[in-house]
Amino acid sequence: MSTPIQLMAMILEVAWFNAKQRAADPTFQGISVKSTPIIAALSLSLLLVGNPASAQTPGKAKSGAPANASAPTAMPFKDAKLAAMDAWLNANKTSPDRAEALNEAANLAFEISNWAKARSYAETYIKEFPKAEAASELQLLIGKSAASTPGGEAEARKIFEKAIADAGEDINQAVGATSELADLLQGSGDFEGAKKAYTDLGEKFKSTKGFEGFIKGKLKEVTDYSEVYGKAPKPIDVTGFDGKPINLDDLKGKVVLIDFWATWCGPCVAELPNVIATYKKLHAQGFEIVGISLDSEETKLKDFLASHEMPWVQFYDGKGWENEIAQAYGVQSIPATYLLDKEGNVRAMGLRGAALGRGIEKLLSPAAAPKK
Repeated sequence: MSTPIQLMAMILEVAWFNAKQRAADPTFQGISVKSTPIIAALSLSLLLVGNPASAQTPGKAKSGAPANASAPTAMPFKDAKLAAMDAWLNANKTSPDRAEALNEAANLAFEISNWAKARSYAETYIKEFPKAEAASELQLLIGKSAASTPGGEAEARKIFEKAIADAGEDINQAVGATSELADLLQGSGDFEGAKKAYTDLGEKFKSTKGFEGFIKGKLKEVTDYSEVYGKAPKPIDVTGFDGKPINLDDLKGKVVLIDFWATWCGPCVAELPNVIATYKKLHAQGFEIVGISLDSEETKLKDFLASHEMPWVQFYDGKGWENEIAQAYGVQSIPATYLLDKEGNVRAMGLRGAALGRGIEKLLSPAAAPKK
């Protein structure tokens, strides 16, 4: 019987055709629209034949185990995809698809919080393709991987500072590296350092039209963040949408996300799959969410919650933007989030995408300690 890895090679030609249809077919969720044929093939092979963690001949036990022994737990799709990509990369050192495969593998590993793998793929890419388009982005990914690893903040800072210096007159690269550095500094409470990073960036590109306004906005964000960082947020002691009490004090000992959102908010709904996946992954480790709905129609909210996997508590008062908690927190746009540590103090604001999971995992880590 062929193994999944062997079967991958057998379906490469079919995958090339099927990959063209992946954007329109929900069966192929999880496959990047930008995937090369080889990456699409690896993904499709896992979808079509399963993954190594769950491969077993029906009706037969492994290595003499009892016939009724429990089957191994299937590996999550993205983990299985990364394992398949890793096998392909190890076997294809000179393929023309290698650069894009390394790039996608690095980003996928980072997405699933495998910082060591993400860094390894990124470093390999930069070593083999130092002049390639994605090299500067992957240098930042190395820095973000270091920043996400307990104790790696100092190294991450050096990486981001070097990326800023190497950016030269490339404004996009400079903005990306500066933003990462500022986020890192804010995360450790160094708000003056974050302001200096943005001020230096503004001075370097002061002749760029509209850039002064961008920098002023960033400096305001840093100031707003500094006013709440390390402090307890406004108290929340209300009755939830389900009739049960919601009190932040009762959630001390957990990492808590206060999430201001609404069913009519496009960016909120777009971010929801990431929030749900993060909740599923980390809830058992001590992560909780308090949703604050800025909806004004109860039926719409009720129907939305019934059709989505959102088991966490929600507060709704039907006042829309005049929601009492939103008013207390000064919320002017959504989505808006506050991430609280186990002591109940604010440690991050506005996290989305992969940054949300990274921030939560760092606060859940045994290495996380209260910062004064």
